[in-house]
Amino acid sequence: DAANIAAFKALEAGTKAKLAVNGAKVTFVNGDNTYIEDETGALLLYKTGLKLTAGKAITGFINGAHTVYSESLDELTAIDETAASEITEADAAISATVMTVAEAKVVANASKLVKLENVNINADYQTITQGEDEIAFYDKFGVMTDFTYPAVAKSIVGILNPSKNINTLCPVSPDSVVAGEVVIPEVANIAAAKEADVRGTEIKLNVTGAKVTLY
Repeated sequence: DAANIAAFKALEAGTKAKLAVNGAKVTFVNGDNTYIEDETGALLLYKTGLKLTAGKAITGFINGAHTVYSESLDELTAIDETAASEITEADAAISATVMTVAEAKVVANASKLVKLENVNINADYQTITQGEDEIAFYDKFGVMTDFTYPAVAKSIVGILNPSKNINTLCPVSPDSVVAGEVVIPEVANIAAAKEADVRGTEIKLNVTGAKVTLY
């Protein structure tokens, strides 16, 4: 038996076990993917056949096998006894854990529902940056089709999905992205603009007193 999510993830891959859930929260459900969290961590229930609902707290136990996909994604997958799992559901408040991009890159946070705040988004390269830190993102759940990402986001919410010990953020809905204000840097004068590293960057140039020498 595994007393909590951390204990289940600590089992050797391939081990069959009964995972005890005591108020674990169902944070997100999409097709075969169901994500749960308790105070010890987060876990993906993959193709279990269990009908769980996002926004619920679950109590009881789940029978399954500990599977590790792509070297770093811990999953609970179905075994013959999974159908005999016993679970009760209750309404629960679900909130994403606020993290920095640096924290989101930590593989131990895999499968958590997280919120990144005040970040820059490069939709062409599918990257999110915050200062010097960067994490990739992609539409794992097929919910962002035709969505136009803002260049700056006040916040973005997603599930952390690892592959070979590298986390990627997977947005959970278009509503999970809140656009931020694009701040255009101001440059005091022409000399400052020539000295600054602003090539290719939109700027606001102060031209007070500047003369037009040729037109």
